[in-house]
Amino acid sequence: MSDINKDLPLDESAQTLIKSLIDKNKDLVFVFYKNQLVLFNQAAQKFFHVDDIAHFTREFARLEDRFVPHNFYFHAEKISDNQTWQQAIMELEESKRIVSIFNHNFKPHAFSVIVDTLQDQYEVIFFHDITTDLIKSLMIENNTNLDESSGAYNRNYFENISSGYVDAASFNDKLIALCIINVNSKDKDTIYSVAQDIKRQIRDDDMLTRWSDTSFLLTCLIWSEDHALAVTKKILESSKTNKVFSLQIITTIKQSNESMNSAIKRCEKKLQETSQEYLII
Repeated sequence: MSDINKDLPLDESAQTLIKSLIDKNKDLVFVFYKNQLVLFNQAAQKFFHVDDIAHFTREFARLEDRFVPHNFYFHAEKISDNQTWQQAIMELEESKRIVSIFNHNFKPHAFSVIVDTLQDQYEVIFFHDITTDLIKSLMIENNTNLDESSGAYNRNYFENISSGYVDAASFNDKLIALCIINVNSKDKDTIYSVAQDIKRQIRDDDMLTRWSDTSFLLTCLIWSEDHALAVTKKILESSKTNKVFSLQIITTIKQSNESMNSAIKRCEKKLQETSQEYLII
């Protein structure tokens, strides 16, 4: 077994037995000894796409550094001096012991956290995926954040949560692509059709917002400008199968020293200045 740790007070057979037991759990399970990560189960290996403890440490350093720094969740900035993250999260009410973590495909998941403190300075920590439950619980709230005529998010909602998107990009060392997508039609059925088509082309964690009567704002976390270009081309190619409308897309990458609002305004300005079908600025 690659995770055998010879510094633990457990012999190899005991470690193998523990690993076998936690592998049967569908939750992400991590075992700490003296606040050092010493074992995790197959569910955690699959989630992070790592082979063993050494691989995890090399890629991600500390587990708490993977918690998304959003105010809705527990994260590293909420840990006081001289505290471990386990101690800090267990001081919270049970309903607030929730973290958000991106998997290896950068898809965010929400987890409720249980910390079991055992003898001899061992801790077993369970991360139970509540992403689906959380989405269901927010359905009523989210319905007020949708533009009814298109099914995209409304502009007010985007403006309220855009700072969280910036935090997620910074935490995961990603860029933010912003695309103003203009539709050459004001027909309500056409606008709805465009929105649904775009939503089929994008990822679950990309955000489509109804920006004006005839335009949408697409916000994506990306690796590079080439990635932004690929996303845009995919939307354009799909739209060309429909002869009722055409799209014009202006895309930009938010710079580290500028606000989301400033980057969006650059797109809007360029949209007024050009007739090109697609432009990245």
